[in-house]
Amino acid sequence: MKKPIIAVLVLLGIGILFDIIGAVYFKKLSILIQVGIELLIFIGVYVGNRLAWQWGRLLTMISFVFIALGVFAIFASGKDSENLGGLIISGIVSISIFILFRTKSAREHFEVICPDCSSTNIKANDFLFRTAKCKKCDCIF
Repeated sequence: MKKPIIAVLVLLGIGILFDIIGAVYFKKLSILIQVGIELLIFIGVYVGNRLAWQWGRLLTMISFVFIALGVFAIFASGKDSENLGGLIISGIVSISIFILFRTKSAREHFEVICPDCSSTNIKANDFLFRTAKCKKCDCIF
């Protein structure tokens, strides 16, 4: 397994662990739904599922945007917040996972490089991303 994938798995695993601890500590069972989604992405990343690659990239970027808005709101309010450090760490983790998913070795792991023209400009050919279609040469793989 390539180093970027191992790094993503470690970061996702730490995030899942913190969410489980938070669910137990704050007694919020609703966090377990989030943990379930994170576990699905974790398993998908481990096995190289293209859908997990796609959703992993999307959700980490959305997460980063909301975290950045939260940090901005805390700074704009001028109040000290005990959540600021956690938000900044979460933002760094989110953007790190997003960047790691864009590496060539991660794309090789998820088989999202066209075998004919080596293009990385692909899209899902079916709803569950079982097959991909190259936008450059229309190859389905």
